[in-house]
Amino acid sequence: RDWSSDVCSSDLAVQVTLAAKPAKDVKISFAVSDKTEIDIAEGAELTFTPDNWDKAQTVSVIGVDDYAIDGNQESQLTIKSVSDDTNFNGLEVAPLTFITEDNDSASLIIEGESRSLKEEAAENATFSVSLGAQPTSIVTVNLQSSDITELNLTNASSLKFTVDNWNVPQEVEVISVDDNLADKDQVAYIS
Repeated sequence: RDWSSDVCSSDLAVQVTLAAKPAKDVKISFAVSDKTEIDIAEGAELTFTPDNWDKAQTVSVIGVDDYAIDGNQESQLTIKSVSDDTNFNGLEVAPLTFITEDNDSASLIIEGESRSLKEEAAENATFSVSLGAQPTSIVTVNLQSSDITELNLTNASSLKFTVDNWNVPQEVEVISVDDNLADKDQVAYIS
């Protein structure tokens, strides 16, 4: 079954019943092949009795956001039965297949707003930068001012992100520069 969610926003309910009445209790257990893609939110083990064998029980599967740019991934929900009724013990049931669609992409997350700085007062402003997905190696983000006669970086001209700190915002500080010119308001930006 295709299931397009790499985000833990909803779950998929699978209804389970037995096809015939057992003589003894039947325990059905479920496991996932890749817990970095899907997990069981509810119903990892269900018990059917001679009294409730035909009443649907639910196992809920949820997508796991792995924050990795890994493309669409296929995972299986395996099913195992255990019972003292030999007709239901060790039933061979084909696994259910789920495909989680990758929602991660290489991106920068900028926190902070554009704002006006007074040139003559040498005003400071800060913003922070983090990555939108976990990288597989070190990522260096180089920063520069579009006009160093108006705006400069005060603390870093590059930021380094690793597989461990990719989602930790790193602060960048800028300062306005008094160029001693009567040049009215100027626009400068960091790229």
